[in-house]
Amino acid sequence: MMRAASMTDGRRIPRLPTHIGILFGVSTAAYAVAVAGVAASQARDEAASAVAQAPTLSALHNIIATNDALAGRLGRSVSDYSALAQAYADAGGRLADLEAALTTLSGAVVEINGVSQALPATIPLPAVSRAVGGAVPATHSTTGASGVP
Repeated sequence: MMRAASMTDGRRIPRLPTHIGILFGVSTAAYAVAVAGVAASQARDEAASAVAQAPTLSALHNIIATNDALAGRLGRSVSDYSALAQAYADAGGRLADLEAALTTLSGAVVEINGVSQALPATIPLPAVSRAVGGAVPATHSTTGASGVP
């Protein structure tokens, strides 16, 4: 069985040459600088894009607010229309009842008119004389209600 080398067993761990460590550090630093540059470029581009899109976003928010207001008005209009349709239907029902009552009344008027026109021929009516003129008779009366005799 093989054991790993350690500092206490007396074996030496092989060392890397210094220039490889420096090369590794420099390449890591160059990569970090490149990534930072890309991040800064993306941030700058996103900020410019946000500034360029601001008017469009503002217009979009205005459209959304106008659409919401229109939807509210439409909802109120639908409820108003439903109420008016119900009132119209109720009035139509009452109108049908009124027309039926008028038809009944019309029949009664026709019957009464026929009877009244036939009345002078079937029943002799007394003649009505008209007297005009003369003085109005004087009247005197007391009720005693006021307590004065």
